[in-house]
Parts: sequence; C-alpha cells; structure tokens
Amino acid sequence: MSYEVVQKIGKHQYIYLAKGYRNVDGKPRQKRIPIGKIDPKTGEKIYKQSYIESCKAEGKELPPVAAKEPRYSIDDIRESTVKSYGLTYFLQKVAEKVGLTEVLESALPFRWPETLALAMFVVASGEPLSSFNDWLSRHDLPIVSDMSPERIVDLTQELSLPERRQFYALWGQSRNDEETEYLAFDIAFESAYSELVDEAERGADQEKLPQINLSMLFGESRKLPIGQEMFDGGLRDVSSRRKTLAKFRAISGEKKIVAVLDKGAYSPKNVAKMLSRPKSEQTGFLLAGFLQAVPFAAAFAKDLVNDARRDIDRLESNLIIDGVSIRATTMVRPWDQDNDLFAHVYFNAKKANDLRESRFGEMTRLKELAETEPAKYRTRRAFTRYLSFEKSEKLPGGWSVSFQKDVIEKELQAAGWLTLISDSVSDAKKALTICRDKYIVEKSFRRVTNSLEFKRRRTYGEQSRDNEMFLGFVASILMAEIHKVMAEKKLFQKFSMTEMLNLLAGQDVQYLKGDGIIFPLSQAQRDVFDAFGISVPLLL
Repeated sequence: MSYEVVQKIGKHQYIYLAKGYRNVDGKPRQKRIPIGKIDPKTGEKIYKQSYIESCKAEGKELPPVAAKEPRYSIDDIRESTVKSYGLTYFLQKVAEKVGLTEVLESALPFRWPETLALAMFVVASGEPLSSFNDWLSRHDLPIVSDMSPERIVDLTQELSLPERRQFYALWGQSRNDEETEYLAFDIAFESAYSELVDEAERGADQEKLPQINLSMLFGESRKLPIGQEMFDGGLRDVSSRRKTLAKFRAISGEKKIVAVLDKGAYSPKNVAKMLSRPKSEQTGFLLAGFLQAVPFAAAFAKDLVNDARRDIDRLESNLIIDGVSIRATTMVRPWDQDNDLFAHVYFNAKKANDLRESRFGEMTRLKELAETEPAKYRTRRAFTRYLSFEKSEKLPGGWSVSFQKDVIEKELQAAGWLTLISDSVSDAKKALTICRDKYIVEKSFRRVTNSLEFKRRRTYGEQSRDNEMFLGFVASILMAEIHKVMAEKKLFQKFSMTEMLNLLAGQDVQYLKGDGIIFPLSQAQRDVFDAFGISVPLLL
C-alpha cells in the first residue's frame, strides 16, 4: 500500500510517495520516493512530470495538476518598454572600476549623476547635448530621469570653481601613487597623430574649431588624464606654458613631467627655449623633457624624411600600434652646438598609398570635368591650382588641359609621414604611443566641442566655458580607460572603439510589471565584457 506524505525541509515542503514493506526480519519499514512539492504561493501540489507519466503507464488515476498562470499577460507585454542597456551599463561600470564615480560623488554630491550622465552621453554618441533627452528615452540610465536643454545650460553655469578644484584634487590624489612620471599635453584639435591614421577615424565633422588653449596632465603609467588647466597666450607662448606646468606641481609633487607639444607649438625659437629651460626647482616645476611634433613644412622635418625615405620601408622598421602597421626609424641629430635631439620618423605606407589613389582619382575627375568646358573652368582657382590650360586650335574645345604634376606630387610628399623630436624620449615606439595617447584625449575633446556646439556659439561666459571643459575632462577619462583596455586586450584587431560601443548598445532590457529582463548577450558582446572584467546580471 502506498500513500502521499508531505515533509517540510527548510523553507520548502516536498511531496513523497510512501510505500510500506517488511524487511528480512519481518519488521515493517517505509520507503519514500520524492514525487513533487507544494507551491509556496498557492499551496497547490506540483507533481514531477516523471511521476505523472508513471501513473499513466500503470493505468492509475492521474494526480491533479495545478494550473500554471502565466507570469505576464498579453497586456503586460504590450505595455512593456524596451531600452538599450549594454552600453550605458558598460560605461557606468567603467566609471566605477576606474574610481571616477567615487570621486564625483565626493566632489559634487548634488550634481554628480547629471555630470556623469552627460559625460557618458558624449562618449556614447558625440551628438549635441540638446539631444540628450531623446537619447535617454532610448537608453537605460537610472542615475538620471531627464535633463532638458535648459537644465543642461544651467548645469554648465552652476558648477563652481571650488567644486571643480575639489574634484581635481581628489582625482589627482587617487591616481598619484600609481604614477612615476607625468605627461603634459597641449590639447590641439588637429593632432599630428592624425597624419598616421585614416581620415575616417578623425570624425566626419571637420569644421574649424575655435582655439582653446588647454593643457592636460596625463599619467604615463595608467594612461589616464589627471588634471587640466586653461592658459592664456598662444600655443607657441613658452612663458604661459611654464606657468601652467608650475600649477601641475600641486599634483605631480617631485615626479617628473614631460611636455608633449603638437605641430602648432613648433618653432625653432621654441625648441631652443625648451632646451635652455632652467633645471633648478626655483622655476616652480620639474620638466624632465619634451616631445615635439614637427610640421612637414619645416625644413628640419623635410630633411629627416628625405634621409629616412631610402630604407624605412622594410620589415625591420615595422611597428604595430592599435593594430595599425607603421614603419619607424630613430636618428640622433644635432640641434645646436650644445644639444642633440632624438628624431623619430614614421611612415604609414597604406595611408600614403590610399591618399595617393584618392588624390589621383580626384585629379582625374577634375581634368575630365575641365575638358567639357575649358573656357569656363580655366579661370577657377580650384581647377587652375592643379591643371594647366593652353590654347590649342587642333582640339575641338580650343584648349589643351594637362596636370600640374609638380604641384600634385609636392602635396603628396608628406602623405603618411610624421616626425617627432625629443631631448628625453629615445624609443620610437614609446614616443609614438605617447603621441597616440594625446590623440585619444584630443578625440574626446572634439566630441565634447561637437556636443556643446562651440562652432555655433557667438559668446559664452568664462564660467560656462570652464565647466564645459570640465565635462570634457570627465568624458576623456572614460575614453582613455576604454582605449587602454582595448589596446591591452587587442580588441582593436576586431573593431574600432565606435564599433565596439555600437555593439554593446545592441543589448536591450525589457521592463515588464516592474521587472527588468535583460536580453542575452551575443558572443561578441560577452567577449567585450569579459575583456573589461565586467559581469552582466540577468535581471534588474
């Protein structure tokens, strides 16, 4: 004879089928077989499918089966919302892992969510900040509800100088133990490093930006922005730069600083001043050296490239930076009677060839168009710059059109070439890596200036300008950390940063009756999260 027994084990109740029998000594015993459990919410019995099937096979009366109500109704599903989840979750976790969220909470206790949200928006989209609410409606970001364009303008006016200083102080303190040397970047919106990368990597918006004199302190080890200062004077004003570097001493202490300067700051006079800088601590800063990009128009750069052309394009000269193959060579060149410089010359053969093919195509199309109406086009600068027009009675149009080959070749001489000089950085790969790190920071600021629509502004106050640059600094921390991990984990061999962020934006979350159900990750998305050491929950 058998019967059901309900037994409580811990918080749950289980159903057993008890069967009586006698052992070899004739004593009654009982054997229990688990066949189900009690639903804790309804109290109904839920039988195992295997037990139900055994009852069918033996022709026994089937046990009652509790009707399972669907967790979500059709109306629940229709009223649910789906938002992009993966990208915003990723950016929040990056901010937490690098310590940015903690510092923002301490320095800006009432404004940190909005500040971080806008910085994340800049990194994720690069769209104008006026589009933030539209973007937020499509992305899951619980730290803020909404921010109207008016509120964004208010925020850029409300952040105070003491709040910004508190952030820079706390951020610098949190990073200082990790660094042995710092780099001081002059932020230029047309970077020398862009000479070695594809034009597409520079973004589609190539309008001329207003000059913003900004110097940034960058950690050489962790490759993160540490502090920034606006400075008066032009990029070639060495005295202004010295004042800025002196301010960085509050963060760097006795640790060395290498000044990293772009092409706009180059002049023989400035290089001479950098080489003759005072070495005493009385100057207010410790400058360990400099790394300077030299424009191709400078005779010094032309001479270096001409010397390198003969044998730079060989396997032994090859470097791989972010998945890009680049030739490099280092020479020691005298600058004056007392100083020698390390001269690093780089050549991207693929970019040089691509530019050459593109230019040849443009010139051919220009010539074909000019030949349709030579009398019309022979007075236009865009045509006469590259084409020669000569009267010819033998030709139907009455004009002979030919290429000005020397002009075209002169423009292509610099294609794919970059020259850097330094009094302290002797390794070509390290010098280019530093230049690349500076370029990444500049890219983040280009995204900020596009988001803040600087080009369309007529006037704005100093307070708003400084707060907008502060927002750019926060965004640049996120971009620098993402870039560093992508380089370390060789993710650039699979996709660009923009492609990776778009990939993560493809993971969604669906909200049903207050439950957040996160969609499964694709293998490519999982690989990215694993590379960054970030785990993704299944439910919110």
